[in-house]
Amino acid sequence: MLIAGLALVVGGFVLRPLLRPSATTYDWDFAQSESRRALRAAEIEREVLRFREALRAGTVCARCSQANPPGSRYCGDCGRPLLEVRQGGESIQVPST
Repeated sequence: MLIAGLALVVGGFVLRPLLRPSATTYDWDFAQSESRRALRAAEIEREVLRFREALRAGTVCARCSQANPPGSRYCGDCGRPLLEVRQGGESIQVPST
């Protein structure tokens, strides 16, 4: 019984460092999460720029708020005809064909 208890204690001291995550693992995880945050921030910035461009071009869908590329006549998400903005500031509905 004493030998079995001693084996468990010694085994615990030997195996514990092997099973516990090391400091380098945490450093790697932190660096990876920072990288993911930077990528996510870049994705958000691209999406904001895409919406700004659509707002300037007047191609944001009134039904579903999808930002469509400039020059689009129909929403790429729901298919609704988009408004066409004229220089005078008035908007007309693009006729569906």
